[in-house]
Amino acid sequence: MITLKRYSMHAFFAEYKRVLVVDQQDGAQVTSELMSDSGGSSDIEICRSAAGELVMQDRLTVNAPKCVAKVGRFGPIKDENYGFIPEPVTIEGPSKS
Repeated sequence: MITLKRYSMHAFFAEYKRVLVVDQQDGAQVTSELMSDSGGSSDIEICRSAAGELVMQDRLTVNAPKCVAKVGRFGPIKDENYGFIPEPVTIEGPSKS
Protein backbone atom coordinates (compact mmCIF):
# COMPACT_ATOMS: atom_id res chain seq x y z
CA MET A 1 0.00 0.00 0.00
CA ILE A 2 1.18 3.50 -0.80
CA THR A 3 -0.09 6.41 1.30
CA LEU A 4 0.66 10.11 1.04
CA LYS A 5 0.07 11.90 4.33
CA ARG A 6 -0.39 15.66 4.23
CA TYR A 7 -0.16 17.87 7.30
CA SER A 8 -1.26 21.49 7.28
CA MET A 9 1.67 23.87 7.78
CA HIS A 10 -0.31 27.09 8.00
CA ALA A 11 -3.62 28.11 9.55
CA PHE A 12 -4.80 30.11 6.51
CA PHE A 13 -2.84 29.03 3.44
CA ALA A 14 -2.95 25.71 1.58
CA GLU A 15 0.61 24.72 2.52
CA TYR A 16 1.31 21.11 3.45
CA LYS A 17 4.09 18.93 4.81
CA ARG A 18 4.03 15.68 2.77
CA VAL A 19 5.15 12.23 3.94
CA LEU A 20 5.07 9.16 1.68
CA VAL A 21 4.46 5.83 3.44
CA VAL A 22 5.03 2.52 1.62
CA ASP A 23 3.89 -0.74 3.24
CA GLN A 24 5.94 -3.49 1.64
CA GLN A 25 4.87 -7.09 1.05
CA ASP A 26 7.29 -8.34 3.72
CA GLY A 27 5.52 -6.18 6.34
CA ALA A 28 8.21 -3.48 6.46
CA GLN A 29 7.12 0.14 6.28
CA VAL A 30 9.23 2.80 4.59
CA THR A 31 8.53 6.50 5.12
CA SER A 32 10.04 9.45 3.30
CA GLU A 33 9.37 13.13 3.87
CA LEU A 34 8.88 14.90 0.56
CA MET A 35 9.34 18.55 -0.31
CA SER A 36 6.60 20.65 1.23
CA ASP A 37 3.63 21.59 -0.94
CA SER A 38 3.23 25.35 -1.16
CA GLY A 39 -0.23 24.86 -2.61
CA GLY A 40 0.91 24.83 -6.22
CA SER A 41 1.90 21.18 -6.46
CA SER A 42 -0.83 18.73 -7.24
CA ASP A 43 0.02 15.47 -8.98
CA ILE A 44 2.85 13.21 -7.86
CA GLU A 45 3.63 10.42 -10.30
CA ILE A 46 4.76 7.09 -8.80
CA CYS A 47 6.70 4.63 -10.97
CA ARG A 48 9.46 2.03 -10.81
CA SER A 49 13.01 2.48 -12.02
CA ALA A 50 14.96 -0.21 -13.90
CA ALA A 51 16.49 -1.16 -10.51
CA GLY A 52 12.98 -1.74 -9.09
CA GLU A 53 12.99 1.33 -6.84
CA LEU A 54 9.89 3.49 -6.40
CA VAL A 55 10.38 6.89 -8.02
CA MET A 56 8.24 9.93 -7.18
CA GLN A 57 8.05 12.81 -9.61
CA ASP A 58 6.12 16.06 -9.52
CA ARG A 59 6.44 19.23 -11.53
CA LEU A 60 9.47 20.27 -9.48
CA THR A 61 11.43 16.99 -9.72
CA VAL A 62 14.89 17.06 -11.28
CA ASN A 63 17.51 14.32 -11.75
CA ALA A 64 15.18 11.41 -10.88
CA PRO A 65 15.94 7.90 -12.16
CA LYS A 66 14.21 7.01 -15.42
CA CYS A 67 10.81 5.36 -14.98
CA VAL A 68 10.22 2.03 -16.70
CA ALA A 69 6.81 1.09 -15.21
CA LYS A 70 4.07 3.41 -14.01
CA VAL A 71 2.45 2.53 -10.66
CA GLY A 72 -0.03 5.43 -10.37
CA ARG A 73 -0.23 8.96 -9.08
CA PHE A 74 -1.42 11.05 -6.17
CA GLY A 75 -3.75 13.80 -7.25
CA PRO A 76 -7.20 15.30 -7.00
CA ILE A 77 -10.08 12.84 -7.12
CA LYS A 78 -13.84 13.33 -6.99
CA ASP A 79 -15.37 15.62 -4.38
CA GLU A 80 -12.15 17.69 -4.25
CA ASN A 81 -10.34 15.05 -2.19
CA TYR A 82 -6.73 14.04 -2.76
CA GLY A 83 -5.71 10.40 -3.11
CA PHE A 84 -3.87 7.64 -4.92
CA ILE A 85 -5.02 6.79 -8.43
CA PRO A 86 -3.49 3.47 -9.54
CA GLU A 87 -2.31 2.96 -13.09
CA PRO A 88 -4.77 0.72 -14.96
CA VAL A 89 -3.57 -2.89 -15.16
CA THR A 90 -3.54 -4.54 -18.55
CA ILE A 91 -3.75 -8.33 -18.63
CA GLU A 92 -2.71 -9.90 -21.89
CA GLY A 93 -3.66 -13.38 -22.91
CA PRO A 94 -1.26 -15.89 -24.46
CA SER A 95 0.17 -14.76 -27.75
CA LYS A 96 -1.10 -16.55 -30.83
CA SER A 97 1.68 -17.72 -33.11
